[in-house]
Amino acid sequence: IKTGRKVTSLHFEIKDKTKEQTLEIPFENQDILYRLTKQFLLSEIQAKRVILQVPEKEINKILYEIRLNMDNIKSLPAYTYTIFKRKYKDAEL
Repeated sequence: IKTGRKVTSLHFEIKDKTKEQTLEIPFENQDILYRLTKQFLLSEIQAKRVILQVPEKEINKILYEIRLNMDNIKSLPAYTYTIFKRKYKDAEL
């Protein structure tokens, strides 16, 4: 926290991540989890969030669109996750 030109104190926020590590995915979505983590290089937590918040048909549609534009993408995981976040702003991704 700044007062004038000097920094007078620091404020740290520590968040608990244990909730995110215990996300369970139904067995029928294991194929999508594999595609998101191995082919599109999302982290496991990001992939699980997408699977829990986005319908399966929409996931497949978005992944297909990303595959078509893959030549123009610099960072595949960042682009993929950003697309899901933009299309599903209300979901907790």
